Amino acid sequence: MKFILLAIITALSLNVMAADKCENVPECIELNSKLTGVKYLYPKDLISKKSELNKEVEMTKENAESLLSEVLFQFEFARIPTQVENTWKIIAARDLRYAELPVYKGSKGKIAELPKTVDYVSFMYQGVTGGDVGSLARNLRPFLSRYGRVIDTKGQLLTINDSLGNIRHILRFLETEDRVLSKQELVNNKKLFELEHKKAMGNPPILHKIEERKTKERQP
Repeated sequence: MKFILLAIITALSLNVMAADKCENVPECIELNSKLTGVKYLYPKDLISKKSELNKEVEMTKENAESLLSEVLFQFEFARIPTQVENTWKIIAARDLRYAELPVYKGSKGKIAELPKTVDYVSFMYQGVTGGDVGSLARNLRPFLSRYGRVIDTKGQLLTINDSLGNIRHILRFLETEDRVLSKQELVNNKKLFELEHKKAMGNPPILHKIEERKTKERQP
């Protein structure tokens, strides 16, 4: 009798495991919704069942958030919370600049623990040592993902829009580089800025692109 009961339990367990696997993006979204109770809104033609993973992945209640976030990131989609409770929308990552992203704030030595996902967010980093955040912004750009953006504004403030995975790397960089620059470093930065500006002035198309980029970055 014990062996029969064990066999039944094993069979049921295998069925549950099979039901908790997905192999394409729509299936993973549906499974996440089933496990977490979160509803996802997106146009039907946005995500195709052809958006297949190389292998089935097992999703549980414990890893549902991080796994779906990773799957969407791999296929250049992003999920963003809406004003409706337990309802998120999914958009193409290329449209992130038009979206209202969750906002996190911090400064050197004062970074709260971030969610363990790769969702796209906006992180506002307040420089505290009087360093040149414009220089920091230029140095950060190679670290950004394809659709990431960084904007430096007055008041030593950096706004970084990117995936949480990239932002975690960037914050480690800022922890060491957000510092008071030496006089020589300030001189070098000024010379570099003047040289870039001079090159741009001598090349109207480049100058136009720089001004166009600045205009876009000022837009909400």
